[in-house]
Amino acid sequence: MNKIRSRVKASQHESYGMFTLLCVLLAPVALIIGIIYLSKKDHLDRKLGEHIVALSILVMIVTGALWAIFMPRQVYLMPPTTNPGVAEPAIVAPSWDINTVYEKIIEGSTKGEVETITQQSLTNCGETSAAGVVYESCSYGGVSQGGIIVVNYVNGVVSTKSKATY
Repeated sequence: MNKIRSRVKASQHESYGMFTLLCVLLAPVALIIGIIYLSKKDHLDRKLGEHIVALSILVMIVTGALWAIFMPRQVYLMPPTTNPGVAEPAIVAPSWDINTVYEKIIEGSTKGEVETITQQSLTNCGETSAAGVVYESCSYGGVSQGGIIVVNYVNGVVSTKSKATY
């Protein structure tokens, strides 16, 4: 019986050519199919499964080696852009203490009062109205000032506030 089994070759299987081509083109898929064929009861199917698994692994190793050899290993970083006529912005300490300013803004204050407290005019506001009520959301400050305070107004007076510091 051992002599009969040792004479069985994967090339005798009717799907040998198709699976060999699959191994070369789609090695990971062929590897899964090979594992499935290894679990079959027929000895010829198991031989084909061995062939598919071995060839798939070989193809993946060779592909990985070729990739490592021929693909560039350099990381291309874009050079910093500079404008010759434009001066670089200076890093300046925040012109206000965001925590102190935030504490001074109280519910019921008007926009004018908030502008006086923050020492800034309104530059970034959004407005919505519904049923005769006007909702506004305005931000004061910025990254260069150490943080942002967002104030929400209802009909022109402060209803809520929030802050983010940097």
